[in-house]
Amino acid sequence: MRPFKLLSPAKINLILRITGKRKDGYHSLATLFQKITLYDRLSFHPVKDGKIHVICDNRSISQKKNLAYKAAKALWKPGLPGITISLEKKIPTGAGLGGGSSNAATVLLGLNKAWNLQLSNAELMKLGKNLGADVPFFLGGPRAWATGIGEKLTPLPNAEPFHIVLVKPRINIPTPSVYIAYHCKLTNKLRPVRIPREARGLILFEDTVRYLRNDLESTALGMHPVLARIKGLLRGKFDSDGVMLSGTGSTIFALFKSYKKAHSVRLEMLKRKWWCELAKPIITGG
Repeated sequence: MRPFKLLSPAKINLILRITGKRKDGYHSLATLFQKITLYDRLSFHPVKDGKIHVICDNRSISQKKNLAYKAAKALWKPGLPGITISLEKKIPTGAGLGGGSSNAATVLLGLNKAWNLQLSNAELMKLGKNLGADVPFFLGGPRAWATGIGEKLTPLPNAEPFHIVLVKPRINIPTPSVYIAYHCKLTNKLRPVRIPREARGLILFEDTVRYLRNDLESTALGMHPVLARIKGLLRGKFDSDGVMLSGTGSTIFALFKSYKKAHSVRLEMLKRKWWCELAKPIITGG
């Protein structure tokens, strides 16, 4: 086995609807996932000690809690070589961009090939689901309609290209806290939500903007007013075509047809000392 490197992409949720409450305590949902061109970088190096080591440049992420480490442990068995995985984080944590889930999926795909395990996609999906609800999406993509807790996936065709400004204040939002706060606001049992059939593709940019919806957004913005401030700036002063919270946050994304405008907005948002990056949807086949 030779050393190798892989890119691990982020995602945004263009639609996130809560459709019910499951007996296991999780909320069922319907969501449109889109991979984007913001990447972590993973480097794999074989070692002779037969152990798994994950070195992350973000010291706040301990090895045992790192999903990349858990993914490697899920694949390793006696007789396989050890591995050192060096993780360069560009996707912020606690951001609603799926960085940890993407890292786990990238490790599953990379080591399945490097260790010649010959696991099927279905087997990798099962392992991924056990690691996290978003992990199965990152094993395919780059665009999918997901239901259940996010693990039931329907691949979708590419969207018309657009530009994304990602803005994250210096806060991290634990995902469970938003779901708990959202559920506590409800006085009645959640009812299933029917998602418009035409919303599942969102090929044209105008359709993508028109169907943007996140049922958890108002809860997260109420918990953290800085998010509402960012959204107001992007939608009002900077006139984004569409603005929304990704997942449970804490990243607000703004969509633009024009790269020039998106670039200009990023420079303005950086002046406010927030993390901000530009990205595009990942496109396959062209």
